[in-house]
Amino acid sequence: MSELADFSKEKYVFIGNHTDNHAMLTEYSSSGVKMEISNAQNSIYDITGRAPDTIAYPYGKFSEEIADVVKEIGLKVGFTTVSKKNYFPIKNFLKLNRFVVYGNDLKTLGESFRSDIQLMFFIRKLFKK
Repeated sequence: MSELADFSKEKYVFIGNHTDNHAMLTEYSSSGVKMEISNAQNSIYDITGRAPDTIAYPYGKFSEEIADVVKEIGLKVGFTTVSKKNYFPIKNFLKLNRFVVYGNDLKTLGESFRSDIQLMFFIRKLFKK
């Protein structure tokens, strides 16, 4: 566990939430969603000394109700599995698309990658503690 604590202190490392049991959140009640996410938040905090600001929804499955619970818990960024760029201005940080490395030519990958790097620095600055 100390390895994860040390790793979490690295400049370009983000430790995010992915639920306590890799739960398909759309199959849970609001209270179940809250429990899955909160348990993971607490476990990660116990190990690293910091609670995550982000969640990657298991299987990419989420809903408005789930996003509301995520927001209530205090997470600021949610990643889906929708494979496309995120364009500014971003209207909802709890429904960000994911950068996918496979299936594109190098030029397309390069353009997408540059976009997501800018997003990473923007998010880090926006939610800096």
